[in-house]
Order: sequence, then C-alpha cells, then structure tokens
Amino acid sequence: MRLTYFVLAILAVLSLPVSSRAQEVALVGTITDTTNAVLPGATITAQHVASGNRFIGTSDASGQYRIGALRPGVYTVTAELSGFSTVLRENLELLAGQRAVLDLQLALSSVQESVTVSGAAPLVDVTQSKLGGNIDTRQMQELPLNGRNWLQLTMLTPGSRVNSVSDSPFGTRANTFQLNLDGQQVSQTISGVSYGSAKFSQDSIAEVEFITSRFDATQGRSLGVQVNAVTKSGTNTFTGTVSGYFRDDRFNAADFIAHRVLPYSDQQVSTTFGGPIKRDKAHFFVNYEGERNPQTFFFTSPFAAFNLPDITATRAEHKVGGRFDSELNQGTHLMVRGNFWRNFNPNENSTTGGTVNHPSRASSLLQKTHQVFGTLSNNIGSRMLNELKIGYNHFLSDQSGYVPNAPEIRLRGYTIGKTWFYPIILDQKNYSVRNNFNYFTGAHELKTGGELNFHRSVLYWPSHLVGTFDMLGGPIPSNIQSLFPVWNDPSTWNLGALSSITRSFQQGFGNFDIARNKPEYAAWIQDNWKVTTNLTLNLGLRYDLAVDGWANSVEYLPFKRAVGQEWTNVAPRLVFI
Repeated sequence: MRLTYFVLAILAVLSLPVSSRAQEVALVGTITDTTNAVLPGATITAQHVASGNRFIGTSDASGQYRIGALRPGVYTVTAELSGFSTVLRENLELLAGQRAVLDLQLALSSVQESVTVSGAAPLVDVTQSKLGGNIDTRQMQELPLNGRNWLQLTMLTPGSRVNSVSDSPFGTRANTFQLNLDGQQVSQTISGVSYGSAKFSQDSIAEVEFITSRFDATQGRSLGVQVNAVTKSGTNTFTGTVSGYFRDDRFNAADFIAHRVLPYSDQQVSTTFGGPIKRDKAHFFVNYEGERNPQTFFFTSPFAAFNLPDITATRAEHKVGGRFDSELNQGTHLMVRGNFWRNFNPNENSTTGGTVNHPSRASSLLQKTHQVFGTLSNNIGSRMLNELKIGYNHFLSDQSGYVPNAPEIRLRGYTIGKTWFYPIILDQKNYSVRNNFNYFTGAHELKTGGELNFHRSVLYWPSHLVGTFDMLGGPIPSNIQSLFPVWNDPSTWNLGALSSITRSFQQGFGNFDIARNKPEYAAWIQDNWKVTTNLTLNLGLRYDLAVDGWANSVEYLPFKRAVGQEWTNVAPRLVFI
C-alpha cells in the first residue's frame, strides 16, 4: 500500500510540467567561433518552411543548445549573436522521432552580414540506441501500395521481420504492436485475437517511425514494436489533392474451382485540403477517403439444395480526419486533431460461400473508431520543454450471424449454423493524459514524466448461447438436404434425424457481458548523458502499473483463485554507445 501512495505521489509531481512521446523531433548542437571556443547566449531559430512556425533556443554556458517539440519537415535554421555574423542553414529535413545534431560556427563581424551554409554533412544522431527506421514523406506519397495500407511500408525499415502486413506490422494480431498517432495510443488492446484496429488514410499520414527494440524509458507496454505515425498539417499555401484507385475483374483469369471469372470490383477515392488560417501562425488540414468494394460470394458444396445463387453485397469504408495547428507564441504551440473510421462488410469472407459453409453460416462485420486528441507544447527558456497530451479513443467491433438463433452443427467436412461465439461485440473507450518534462544542460538530456491510460472495455461474448452440436460420429446422411428445408429458419430443421451421428451437445448459460475498467499508470526518468565525445550513456528507469491488468481479482473457486496485484513492474534501461 505504501508503494501505491509513493507511485501516485510521483505521478502527481510529474504531472505539474507537461509531455512528449516518440514523435518528438529535437535539434541539438554546439555554437562555437572560428577558434572552436564555445559561444553562450547565441539565439538559434528553427523555422518550419511549409508553415512558417518558428521554434527558438539559446546556447548555454557550454555553447550547447536544444530545440524540442519540432514538427517533422524541412527547416531553415538561423544562429545569431551580437558581434558575430549570422549563420543560415537551409533545407534541413527532420524526421519523426529524430534527434538531429547540428553544430554551427560563427565568425567575428564588424558589419552586419549573413553566411549561408550549404552542402553540409547530414544530420546524424549517435546518442540514441533504438533500432528502427523511418518512412519519410516522399516514400509515403510515391511508393505504390495495393490496397493503400500504409503499414505495409514498415517492411522497408530495419528490424522488420515479416513478409506481409495487414492489421499489424508485427505478427498477425492487431494488439501485438503499439500504434501511436501524434503521440496518442490508438491501437486496440481489448482482445489478443485480430479484431482489427483503427485505420487512417494514407494521404493523411506524413511520416512513420518504426522501432523494434531498445526503446527508451519514455515508451512501454508494447508486446512487439512501436509504430509512431505523424499526421499531415496545413501549410502557408492552400493545397488540395483528389485521387482515385479502381480495380475490376476485366483482367482476371477464370477461377480454378468455379471455372469462370469471378466478379470483382473495388473503388477508392481520396481527397485532402489544407492551408493557412493566419499565415505563419495557424493552419488546418482535412482529409476524406472512401472505399466501395462490391463482393460476390458463391456456394460450391456437394449439396445442390444448399448452393444458393451468388450473393452480392458491398463493403463500404470511410476515413475522415482533421487537424488544427497554431503557434500561440514563439515558445508555445497547440495541435488539435480528430479522426473517424467506419468499415461495414455485410458478408464476412471467412463464413460466407465456399465448399464447406452452409448459407446459415453467413455473418457481417462492423468496425469503427473515433479519436479526439490535443497537444500543448511550451519551451521554457533555452533548457526546458513542457508538453501536455490529452486524448480520447473509441474502438468498436461487432460480428453477427445472419441467422442469430441457429445452433452450430459440425458435420464431417461441412458446417451448418452461425459461429458458436457470434455475435461478439468488443467496445473499448480509452482516456489518456500524458505529461513529460525535458531538461537539457551541458552533457545531460533529462526526461521525466508520467501518464494515465484509463480503459473502459465491454465485451459481449455469448459462447455456445444457442448450442453447438458435434455430429462427427459418422458420415453425412444422404438425405441431409431434406432435413434442412429452409436455410434461414432453424425451426424447420430436423435435428433429431441426426442423433445417430451426434457425439455431444454444448450450451452456455448466464451473463455474457464482461465489463472491465483498467487504469494504467506509468512514470519514467531518462538521461542521455554524453560522457565524452565518443561515449554516451542512455540511462533510464520506467515503472508501469496496470491495475487488475490480468484479471488479478477474478476468482472462480475451486478452479481459479484471485492473485495479488503486481506492484513491482520496474524496468531499468542501460545502453552505452
């Protein structure tokens, strides 16, 4: 109990300043004169070329500076100090999650002059040990994708070990990775089975950082990898795009089983628009992507009476997003973003049509998410950065059978009735607050922070509610078609005639609603300590607390006893490079 109060006290203290996540872009370096003597008090201004937003830092007594909470993109950097010529560095591209090192040298000057540096060495950070890579803006825009699933591009990054990507870039389940959008965790965590995760238009994503290992202490809770995506924002120029992607069956060969070309059609339309509300200060960006995918399902079982005419239904998907950015002053920036996604498939591929499914197996799938998220960042002086991130994320998945009162009947090589656990409804609401305080001085870059993720999850899982028959005790009777005269009316089914091959019957009773509140707390401290020119220590300590995270309090005697809450989830991080 004392440890509980201790952790809460730490979180309360850490919540005073405000946060940063892996998407933070930082620019660091040392300002010197032509004799390599350090220059304190120099003003370094990084201006985001597209939006005109400015981020300002000042070199300290050791000549070092740090500018944090930058937006990914191309920058112009200016270094100024009275009595010295102004140095201008153009076309600096900073990527998501990058900590770029830019050292600048100022020359004495008796008159006002400016020096533009070009052809300089690329910005390389040798102080971080994380393994991963970036998908930059050009790759997002120019590389072709079948289906426009931008997560497939993560296969190009170091550390990726998969050959295909659908809902997850790591394994086959949606919750085997953590997807952070602008610092907001948007991946679903309610189920280990792949019930999908939030989807976003490729045209709304600016950059992606893919990290496979050696996270610093500011990150955690991921079973596999971290995917940190940054959404697009408006610029000083009104810009819009309209695009379409269309496929059909005109060039398809005949299906091997059906001996005919199967109908196929898919249309995707995407549009974006953004620009300035107030030039150099406030900008907006909106996007929409829609997909219309007519699908045809056919039945090819050995039982002619069960082979209904082709079923045609249209899957429809909608992705909507909007973002607002504002430079409140030179040190304070605000970002607010909202997203919505809805996917409705009237006929699931796994249960509709084919050789082994009765028409009563058909089911539908509805998925939708929406998020609201805001970030307020503030540079305090030349050494401190505060950032606050607050968000709400809702995920819903609803899978239902077309014949809700049909039991599942398992025969040899054929199945009749809806899936035994349908309908299954997963509903998760997540409220998040994340705070971080960064302090930079000399050889140390210190990060401390804390966060709260409150998950409200409701799962409706009526296992075997109508009943499940195991009729694998013998071959399928030759009169099977007459025993099921109306495919979608179980009251007409003659199950008694199959008693000779019935081995078991299973049915569930009770309350199938499972509701859980799961608060997750985290606190961390991370120090990137540059001991010498050639040695940097990444020192970190992270504490995580998932209250009743593994149903610790659930008890079903005499089979399962409640276990105590885990209070000691402390993870040290130590890397030297």
